[in-house]
Amino acid sequence: MSQKSLSRFVKAIIILALCCAAVVYLVLLPARGTGLFRDSSAAGFKPVWLTLEALTAVPVLWALVHAWMVARNIGLDRSFSEANAGHLKVISILAAVDGGYYLLLSLVFFFLVPRDAATLLAPAVLVMLAAAGSVTAAALSHLVQKAARLQEENDLTI
Repeated sequence: MSQKSLSRFVKAIIILALCCAAVVYLVLLPARGTGLFRDSSAAGFKPVWLTLEALTAVPVLWALVHAWMVARNIGLDRSFSEANAGHLKVISILAAVDGGYYLLLSLVFFFLVPRDAATLLAPAVLVMLAAAGSVTAAALSHLVQKAARLQEENDLTI
C-alpha cells in the first residue's frame, strides 16, 4: 500500500468515525438519557446529564482533527516526524482525559439516579476503550518520535 493510498484509507476511517460519533451524540446518548431518567425522582437532572455527557464530544472531535493531521502528514511522506509524534501524544492525552471524565460523570450519576450495576456496563466498556486508545497512541507517539530521530540522523549522515 502506498503512502497516498494509506493516507486516503486513514482519512476514510476518520470520516467513518466522525459519522459514528454523530450517531452516538445525536441519537444514542439522548435515548440513553431518556431511559435512565424515566420513572425517576431525578428526572430534573436529565438536561444537566445530557449537557455534561455532550461535553465528551469535544476531546473526541479534537482527537479526530489530530488524526486527520497525522493522515495528511503520511500522505506528504512525513510519516516519521516530530509533528506526527506530537499529534499522537495529544490524541493519547485526549483519550485519557475523556475516559477519566466519562468515568467520573457515570459514577456521579449512578449514585444520583440509583440503578442496577448493569447501568455501569456501557460506561465501563467505553472507559476501557479510552484507556486502550490512550496507551496505543502514547506508544505510537514514542515510536514515531524515535523513528523521526533515527531518520533525521540518517539524513544527516548521507
